[in-house]
Amino acid sequence: MFKNGVSEPLAAVFTPCLEGARNVAMHAAQACPHTIETLDRCIAWLQSSPPEALLEVGLDADDVSVIVGCQRKLPDLMELLQRDDSVSLSVSLEPHTVVGLERGVPLILTPENPGESGEFDLHTLRGETLGTWELQEALPLWTARTQCVTTTVTAVRSTADSTEIDFTVERIA
Repeated sequence: MFKNGVSEPLAAVFTPCLEGARNVAMHAAQACPHTIETLDRCIAWLQSSPPEALLEVGLDADDVSVIVGCQRKLPDLMELLQRDDSVSLSVSLEPHTVVGLERGVPLILTPENPGESGEFDLHTLRGETLGTWELQEALPLWTARTQCVTTTVTAVRSTADSTEIDFTVERIA
């Protein structure tokens, strides 16, 4: 059977990752320390192995050059955090401000400078301000589009002195 112009199944998987370089895909498939049964490991090996490791398994410098040139850069941590579709937070409130707050109640989160600051306000749907808080890390940029975000209470814990609420902010579009 031939796929992507090669007869080796693992090379057929590697060929698109290597921009159609069939000979390099064949060499990489032969050198791969994993089997086709663990395909995710094979792809991870191809996409993330440093040049030294590729040379150690017997690939020549030209093949290594092609493989490294086709490896996708991993996004940095801040970019990954910005991709999250939800954020879970907890805040403390004065007991008198939580009347009517319970699990499932929607809130409105208004961030100050998303992506730069962790400061935000919380409001009820009636427009009552519950308070202003500041997180140590910045809120994701997508929280600025309040029309595309839902904020929902997930838990309410009360003591005699204060009340803590947990809530989730989710991107909906």
